Amino acid sequence: MRRTVIAALALLTAAACSPLGPRRLKLVPAGWAVEEQAPIKTLSDTDVNPRSRSPQARSLGSSSWEHYQSFDVGIVEFNEHGNVWSSEQRDQVLRNVRQIAETTGATIVVYVHGWHHSARWNDTNLVSFRRVLRALARQPVGMSCTIPGPKRSHVVGVYIGWRGESLPVPGANLFTIWSRKKVAQRIGGAATDWEERQARYQNTQFAELLLALNKIHDDANRIAVAGKRPFTSLVITGHSLGGAMLLSTMQRVVFNATIDRATVGTTAPPRSGFRTSTSLIASRRPTMCWPRRSKTSRTSSACRRASRSTSRSPSSSISPPRASSA
Repeated sequence: MRRTVIAALALLTAAACSPLGPRRLKLVPAGWAVEEQAPIKTLSDTDVNPRSRSPQARSLGSSSWEHYQSFDVGIVEFNEHGNVWSSEQRDQVLRNVRQIAETTGATIVVYVHGWHHSARWNDTNLVSFRRVLRALARQPVGMSCTIPGPKRSHVVGVYIGWRGESLPVPGANLFTIWSRKKVAQRIGGAATDWEERQARYQNTQFAELLLALNKIHDDANRIAVAGKRPFTSLVITGHSLGGAMLLSTMQRVVFNATIDRATVGTTAPPRSGFRTSTSLIASRRPTMCWPRRSKTSRTSSACRRASRSTSRSPSSSISPPRASSA
């Protein structure tokens, strides 16, 4: 009898486990493939949490790029080993973000969800993230050097998905904190040389994604003045274990960018990466709108600095994102 009960509990636990695969990709014989948003190509801003089985829900179900009337959301998913599930999915998001940043300027907000969450289309973290982006899109976000009036930059969200819930059973899922923490740290990668030498956490593709977004931010701002469009801003934030993942990644990125591990006394050029003044903040309402000077002023100091930065080297004009860990 006891063996039967144990076997039944084990069977129920196994059946309750959340899927190991990605949520926003389609399985094909060649691997995981990206699907376009369909049947609705452009969703209304009111459809941030559509009803199940509705056309709006089907449009979000397996799409990695959510296109709304006033904002967009790109989904990038990571597996248990710290790598992206699909390079096609990652490249699609980076390509779309770059196109928007270099065309209209972008307010880029990266969010890493935490424990008990995923990239499922109706996950509560993702629904809340859409609402935040919608609220930002309604504000005059973005800074422009034009005198007649500020132009709005397009709001773009990048949602980092991973398997934050391995056992979707209330009560029992409280005991998954240790296993999920290990996965989050594995995705974040080695934060120190010691961890890298001990092979505790290998460097992963998460840091590469953040650096690619930072490069898009820098490239777009170098030509913003000449293109007479708003500047691009980059904000990176994470919650719970997503914040821990982000913290370990940023530690490593900042370390690689500022510490020369060659020979003491050498004059090696600085490594590429975020500026050393990268700050970790915990703000409920981060400000992404810069006030302009009076209309009589021909240009602001920020615009003058941006103009001068176009002639500098890439490493000297890097502007750090802000990452928050709640």
